[in-house]
Amino acid sequence: SRGHDLVPGLGAEALVEEESGKKPKKSNDIDVDGDDGDVHALDEDMPSESSSWEEDDDDNDEDDLMEGSEASSKANGAAKMVKKGSKGQKSVEDVLSELNMDAYDDEDDEKTFAAGVLGGKRPGGTYYRSNAEDPHMNDESSSDEEDDDDVILKADDFVVLAAKNEEDMSQLEVWVYEDFGTEGNVYVHHDIMLPAFALSVASHDFDPNDTGTSKNMCAVGTFDPEIEIWDVSKVDTFEPSAVLGGFEEEQKQGKKGKKKGGKPKMNAKRKLKGGSHEDAVLSLAWNAEFRNVLASGSADKTIKIWDMAKLECAQTLRHHKDKVQSVVWHPSEPQVILSGGFDRQVHLADLRTSASSVHWDLASDVESLIWDIWNPTCLLVSTEDGSVAKYDTRQLKGGKPLWTARAHTKATCAMSLCPSAKGLLATGSLDKSVKLWDVAKDEPALLTTKKLKTGSVFTAEFCSEAKPLLAIGGAKGELTVWDVRSEDEVCNRFPDLIQKQN
Repeated sequence: SRGHDLVPGLGAEALVEEESGKKPKKSNDIDVDGDDGDVHALDEDMPSESSSWEEDDDDNDEDDLMEGSEASSKANGAAKMVKKGSKGQKSVEDVLSELNMDAYDDEDDEKTFAAGVLGGKRPGGTYYRSNAEDPHMNDESSSDEEDDDDVILKADDFVVLAAKNEEDMSQLEVWVYEDFGTEGNVYVHHDIMLPAFALSVASHDFDPNDTGTSKNMCAVGTFDPEIEIWDVSKVDTFEPSAVLGGFEEEQKQGKKGKKKGGKPKMNAKRKLKGGSHEDAVLSLAWNAEFRNVLASGSADKTIKIWDMAKLECAQTLRHHKDKVQSVVWHPSEPQVILSGGFDRQVHLADLRTSASSVHWDLASDVESLIWDIWNPTCLLVSTEDGSVAKYDTRQLKGGKPLWTARAHTKATCAMSLCPSAKGLLATGSLDKSVKLWDVAKDEPALLTTKKLKTGSVFTAEFCSEAKPLLAIGGAKGELTVWDVRSEDEVCNRFPDLIQKQN
């Protein structure tokens, strides 16, 4: 058969196979020596092994000689390219020799390679095992320390606690407000997953597990008949610091107690802890003077006074005939407590005496209660029909309100008095509006009305510090912080707020 042309550039392809004890096939006319890379022409007089190797006619022999000569010439050229490389380039052997692949795993070579790639004499390319060793790192504080600073709640942070409920989860969100003078920013610092739908929140600094220190603590009431105490300074916490009331831990039942048919006997009702509420906890109030005392109002119609140092109920009040919607301690008399419920009554009780409480009858269910911080003998109550009324406790039972205002068209769920502006009252309602009032005089005066895109307003509360910041939460699940100094009507009525801003 005719010989194949050797294509330049294919290099080390073997065109002739050598078999043990056999002569090479005549299909190729050149031989490539695999040892030294030399290429030479085959002997054309080499005898064949089969009939297919028989000699052709003289004309065919001349053609074979010419083709063999051309193939030899091409093979020699290709061999020179493989062995020496093209002009100006290194050969394969030279490149492999420089890489020294036989010593690839040696430790010294690894260090040399690392120095060459990661450092060496290259300016600015030196590798350092830590930032402290690198002279180009001038910042002494590490990024980890900066991240820790971002996580820690500081003493001067404005913190807002908000219970957020969704269809499949409930959580306690810890928000931080950043004050930039003319404007501010609010963001979620971290959140805590809750086991049940949250209904009420109260905060103070008493930790039942560490009574000698002050911490950022929060009490949460849910649909369960228990109160969880959380340390909101902790990030990524999954367990409350303490639990007040609730159910006893379930015990595994043995094989006994099976009914006929093989079905196990089920408890009709889970056992409650001693002193626990029997239904959802709708309201909470932490005593400002006695840090270990917490009050709770429940759908079971009772008010419980808890001693958190002992984690037990110290006293139970049963003067309401329906769900207790709101409880609040007196600002200057820490033994006096005010409560309102769905029985359309407001009760005032002094825990220092065993006498029954005094109460006022209302025309609608109670939604919210607060004391007048500027006149502590008076209280304000909001109801389901949207009304707000002010009472003087010195008139006792049957006393008429000092004034009544139809504040909203739907239930007025929230009220708050600003501690930095005497008489400035905020109200929030299911009609999706928030209103600011001046209640310092005999009749309330409406200053402004706003809809802050929170949906139905469930809660609104002024900052307890000097700044007139109002935090609002609603049905859309978002928190809004409103600096009321941005309203001209407020600044005109309370000029002292402008001086505090400057």
